[in-house]
Amino acid sequence: MLARRIVAKPEGVPFEADADALEYLRGVRANFVEMDEFPLVEITAVGKISYIVYFVGDIHGDLDTCKKVIDRFLKLRSNRSLEAKGVGVKLVFLGDYIDRAPKEIRNGGALTILYLLSMKYLYPDEIILLRGNHEAIDLLTFAPYELPMEIHDLFGTDLSREIHDEMIGIFSLLPLFVRTSNGVIASHAGFPRADQGSIHDIRRGDSEVLIRSLWGSPVDTASYRGKVSTTANFSEGELKAFLDDVECGIMIRGHDHNISGHSMYGGKLLTLISSSCYKDRGIGGVLLAGMEIGRPVSSVDDLSLYRISDGDEWEDAEPNRI
Repeated sequence: MLARRIVAKPEGVPFEADADALEYLRGVRANFVEMDEFPLVEITAVGKISYIVYFVGDIHGDLDTCKKVIDRFLKLRSNRSLEAKGVGVKLVFLGDYIDRAPKEIRNGGALTILYLLSMKYLYPDEIILLRGNHEAIDLLTFAPYELPMEIHDLFGTDLSREIHDEMIGIFSLLPLFVRTSNGVIASHAGFPRADQGSIHDIRRGDSEVLIRSLWGSPVDTASYRGKVSTTANFSEGELKAFLDDVECGIMIRGHDHNISGHSMYGGKLLTLISSSCYKDRGIGGVLLAGMEIGRPVSSVDDLSLYRISDGDEWEDAEPNRI
């Protein structure tokens, strides 16, 4: 597929402007329209006895980490022991696939999103891509926004504008939330407030709801992001009201690298960042969380937290309770 060809391209070799790239993205966009996952994806054991679910935080162009996660997913997916037990595997990415890539990965954001879209195309029901704030340039301006430059570097002048526009169209179709049958809800950052109705009622044009879902941070440790912080950030009480409304025990999110790996609000909130660029922030390391949906979850302590080493190993980690 196109994404794999781009990833395999030797460093420093220009990618030939190819109309296949535009056609590929149009097909991806059509698939997202047909799947219609917005705004919420439900994970239940339909067709399986259970699922192992991994939650992946902000990737930010870290293609190497992204490929390690996908490789782990593919190995588990082909595990005959799990298959015999009727246990499947799902990956939930929490958004922010682009921008701020590791310096050693040229055009890392564009390569990563192309790679993930390719994997989503191959495994549409098992890989879930949530929308992050860096996939929402149509709602708010932020910096850095490196995707247009990376697309231009990969595809050249003739196609870069159309390819960028197709990606923006795909981003607008990404779901905002995942909810599991054992009591976990995940988003990139935050959630709508009680007076804004059910998450089932969210429409793509609901800019205020989208901003709160894509930019919100816990008020206790929030990084100030300008005027948006005053409307999007949430308190412990607001989180509890949201969890009660969606009948969930905990929330998993990304967005804030300074609290990656921290369990907050009485074990009801966990933040994950999965880019190696931020491995020295939060509790340290490239972090993911996992669980089996056959087991109830009422606290962050009911999850398994993993730290990905510089190799391919996944080490157990403990969240920091604040």
